[in-house]
Amino acid sequence: MDRTRKTDRVLRLWLLLLRSPERYSTRELAEQFHVTTRTIYRDLECLQYELRVPVYDSKGKWAVDENYYLPPIRFTTSEALCIFLAARLLIGFSHRYDPHIESTFRVLSSVLQPPLGDQVEKTLQWMHKFPRDERQLENMAKLAEGWTTQRRLKITTAHCRQKPPPSASLNPTS
Repeated sequence: MDRTRKTDRVLRLWLLLLRSPERYSTRELAEQFHVTTRTIYRDLECLQYELRVPVYDSKGKWAVDENYYLPPIRFTTSEALCIFLAARLLIGFSHRYDPHIESTFRVLSSVLQPPLGDQVEKTLQWMHKFPRDERQLENMAKLAEGWTTQRRLKITTAHCRQKPPPSASLNPTS
């Protein structure tokens, strides 16, 4: 068997399972990749045991664990600076502590050289002065889910005196 074709197929399988909110049966995967279901089982085994990608079978449908980390990405210092500034602007705007931004900053600070790494650390200390808003974190998680699954969201204003409260439909991907 051509090793390059297998490697290409396994990587495409990984990306399909990682990016798609749907789950796929081995038959559907075999049809999509023009191989046998036996080959798909071997490819899934390769992903799971050789590449350590947490794939799982749920009622005959395969997916990647949604808590799985993204594949390694390399950023230039300028790109990392853009991520840092965008997240810092978000914190400055919301005045709320966000554990996801903290996690992002911890990863950034672990690879950035001074003085930028030092500035990220200072921002972490500054960020801890803000209160944690569980409702905002839940809303952001729902927004992220809507974005990754490409679903429209309905937002209702809870603190409004109008009966019924006003609501809006939002497409997070547009």
